[in-house]
Amino acid sequence: MESTILSGQLMALSVALLSAISSNLFSKIGERMTSDMLAYVRMFFAVPLVLLYALLADHGLVLGSSWQTNVSVAASGIIGFFFCDIFMFKSIVDLGPRETSVIMTLNPAITAFMAFFLLGETLTGVQVVGMALTLLGIALMIYGEKVPSQDKGRAKVVHAAILCAFAAAILQSVADITAKFTLSDIPYVSSNALRIVSGFLVWVIFGFFRWKGSFQRQSHMVKDVKLMTMMALAVALGPVVGAALSMGAMTRAPAAIVRSLVQTSPILMLPIDIFIHKRKVSVLSFVGTIISVVGVIVLL
Repeated sequence: MESTILSGQLMALSVALLSAISSNLFSKIGERMTSDMLAYVRMFFAVPLVLLYALLADHGLVLGSSWQTNVSVAASGIIGFFFCDIFMFKSIVDLGPRETSVIMTLNPAITAFMAFFLLGETLTGVQVVGMALTLLGIALMIYGEKVPSQDKGRAKVVHAAILCAFAAAILQSVADITAKFTLSDIPYVSSNALRIVSGFLVWVIFGFFRWKGSFQRQSHMVKDVKLMTMMALAVALGPVVGAALSMGAMTRAPAAIVRSLVQTSPILMLPIDIFIHKRKVSVLSFVGTIISVVGVIVLL
């Protein structure tokens, strides 16, 4: 039992690393296209990649044994890969990947609350302390960075992005809990594939009616080989492999613990900021990183 939980925790930490890289790539892409277009186009990459992954891992797309299971998986995909992503990508593009991450750290607490009432999952006192330390450290790390003064127009954009991140955190928890009900019936890779396909179908329908003109104005970006290569890599690391590992982790460990470890991705963004973006790390950010690492150790 303990080895199973440990494997789930290690899978969750792997998701955190993949998420850190993927979020930075999406943020870079967001400098060239709107968040709507970004979220829409990446699904065209995600569907074939995740179906290929399911073919290799599960020898094909495995469906649930009942229509209720399949409906639950589809609902989780629509919530997570459509509604949640609308808000999350808006926040990543307008606010930034690290700033969005600190708000998304609310997700484990929300997940724990839902899992307690819906799944009967409980947390030990030590696990609660570890989760609290992890979230506190991430918050200190993010808010320890100096933010340049902004004009009123920019302030409005930032405030809206913050609200979007809060909405994304709540919706992600709802999607996680909905998916967890079905993971005993469907292999986690196939489950993630079904979720992505469901989200994709809603994106196609909604995108056609809502953003048809906007997409046409930005369609020339699809011909940018470098940009699309970056998109394919970001999708493979995040929605395909990362999301599948997240589903697998929740079959092995409590949902709240998985979400806590996944939310350590801002810690892993530090090396990216230092060595790639050449940003200076503040003392408070460094202290926050140490506290977060201690929290992760306690969780393990």
